[in-house]
Amino acid sequence: MSLTTLALVVLASLLRLGRRIFLRKRPSLKPQPGTLWLTLGPRISAFAWIILLGTIFACTAAAGDDAMPPDPDWFKWFTLINWATGIAMFFSFFAIVAGIRIWGRDQVRWITMVKFSLVGLSCLALCWFAWHWNLIGPAHRI
Repeated sequence: MSLTTLALVVLASLLRLGRRIFLRKRPSLKPQPGTLWLTLGPRISAFAWIILLGTIFACTAAAGDDAMPPDPDWFKWFTLINWATGIAMFFSFFAIVAGIRIWGRDQVRWITMVKFSLVGLSCLALCWFAWHWNLIGPAHRI
């Protein structure tokens, strides 16, 4: 569920960027009064989690049974996973804070509050997932 939410954030950001690049002559979209688009922190967090977990899944699927048990050649990749997870968790902090702070703003539509809250909860769930399954931790995991 968390990955689906963040994948939708990534998709919406890419569509908005594509519209901005390819449809320059059209007037820019203006949100309805009380609607806020996601800020940069939650969007970067969504991109970081999707790229991180997608890459881990692709590498694991490609390696198959050859990945067990990992040998010392894998340590450099574990270090890279630590850094990428740390970056994703860092930007998740901003998404979680934005999800909490949106409830204190006046004249904001409820759908905007739900959107910010869902992204914040998704990032919180993925931070817990990364911590629980040791995506961040010592590089020597054998």
